[in-house]
Amino acid sequence: MISERKFAESYKTFWDEAVPHLSYYCSTSEARGKRFGRAIEIPEIGYHVSFNNIIATTHFKNISTDLNYPLKQSCIDSMPVMRIFSENYAKGYKLTEEYQEIIMIQTERMASQYAGKLVHDPSFPGYGIMANCRGDLICGSTLVEIKANTGKKYNKPFETRDFRQLIVYCALNYLAGHKYRISKVNLFNPRMGFLWQSDIDGFIFHITRSTSAELFHAIGDFLLALSEPGLINESFSDADY
Repeated sequence: MISERKFAESYKTFWDEAVPHLSYYCSTSEARGKRFGRAIEIPEIGYHVSFNNIIATTHFKNISTDLNYPLKQSCIDSMPVMRIFSENYAKGYKLTEEYQEIIMIQTERMASQYAGKLVHDPSFPGYGIMANCRGDLICGSTLVEIKANTGKKYNKPFETRDFRQLIVYCALNYLAGHKYRISKVNLFNPRMGFLWQSDIDGFIFHITRSTSAELFHAIGDFLLALSEPGLINESFSDADY
């Protein structure tokens, strides 16, 4: 079995054929979305960036149901996930005043953008070689992926694989018989202060010149084909980072 993230960052040949205009789209200013705030520039230890992102997302989830939920408790709630990344680094993590500020800026930005009927960690049934997986958020009829990249590696808020990951979730939702009513998609970067948004059908037509249904069926067929012995190993020499 493979994860949706591994699928999104691998199988470049398949993706180039399935979404032939995505790479070009990701090189344009349109793929950056719209700026809604300044980038966070408070210093952090490199390996603590992901920890602060995890805590911010957890705290946003917690305050969605309890506005008075303590940040320190959200940090404790996040520890099991942080330990998956690194047991040693998680043990040495301290919720400093600077880190609290970083976390709260991200949390407040998420809370100001997404409110009302929220589904945190929406589950999507697996298909073919793909395991069951979870997205970040559904707000009304909008599927949201929160990507708190710092932008230091590629100097842009979103990467090609982020768009692919959104497409995978939409495909799994379609192949499951529309488990959720999703008509729009967002990529949200609370660190760099960017929001990209589109309706699903319009975006997919833009990058494929075909329909959403055709693309989702193609993804499903490919995942089923990968279930055949030997094919899964082809992915990792064809990665797109």
